[in-house]
Amino acid sequence: LLMRENETSTILGEGIVMPHVQDESITSLKMFVLKLHQPIIWDDQESTDVVLGLLGPDPEKDYEHVPYMSTIARLLLRKDFIVTLKSASTKEKIFKLFKNS
Repeated sequence: LLMRENETSTILGEGIVMPHVQDESITSLKMFVLKLHQPIIWDDQESTDVVLGLLGPDPEKDYEHVPYMSTIARLLLRKDFIVTLKSASTKEKIFKLFKNS
């Protein structure tokens, strides 16, 4: 993940980053959401308090992550989505937000 981040920044703005990586050791697409109690400086430039991560299988065999990244990027164009994501206080609320969006 760190090597991938060094290739291209994954800063999306609004305090949100979306690091993603594919590796042969990963057997299926996984997503994680980290809401930080205190913002951190990501990639020496952006104050970040939400990390949306995607882990996917070998890039030579699977592009399953691409539609998910596109969907997430579209959601993050909506101010109401960002506000709701940042104010969500439980993992259940975050899961429901993504599921219903």
